[in-house]
Amino acid sequence: QVASVHIRAQWAWASACNLIKMTSVRPEAFPVSLEALWWVVVHSLTPLNYVLALEASVWFIERAALEHPKLKERCLLLLGRLTAWLEGWAASLAGAGLSPEQLVTFSNAKSEFWLYLVEMLGKLAEHPDVQVRSAATAALQSAVVSAEVLGILPGSIERGLKERLLPPLQALSKKVNTKAGKDVPQVMAYEVCWLVCATGHLVVWVPIAWKP
Repeated sequence: QVASVHIRAQWAWASACNLIKMTSVRPEAFPVSLEALWWVVVHSLTPLNYVLALEASVWFIERAALEHPKLKERCLLLLGRLTAWLEGWAASLAGAGLSPEQLVTFSNAKSEFWLYLVEMLGKLAEHPDVQVRSAATAALQSAVVSAEVLGILPGSIERGLKERLLPPLQALSKKVNTKAGKDVPQVMAYEVCWLVCATGHLVVWVPIAWKP
């Protein structure tokens, strides 16, 4: 925690996040490692470590679902923190008087972060654990709706729709159309959640993409 303010290189953050994950492999060390990740997400997120922290959070959520169910809910709370940081970072730079070149760099970085967030949430939204799937789907809906407010580039929103949301929805549609799928209510509910996300994504993207 003391050293985190002095970390200025992405490779150093990568080493720190990998160390946190490696330490958590021992069951008795998982809670302490989770708190270390919590500290990074709550107090030390920067553009340098955002993707790394997001990946580590997904890793911890998947591990908790399998091996540490009592800590699963706390792990899932990381998703809200990561989404909130992206919104706060975007707002802090929106009125910072950036040059045109800086604005382009900022818009590209912000859009890539958002797209990767959507990708990771989409991955968790397909998780077999109901609680993980539910939390990820809710976070995904929130991220989709926030795209216009964040000023995400239309190309990134289109990629999110075509590459991240529609493929799993199409796969689920095929599954539901089978006898096995129709006999499982959870699958139907899951498809509806994905449909809501994909539709919301499209509603946000179309007016932005077609602005004159």
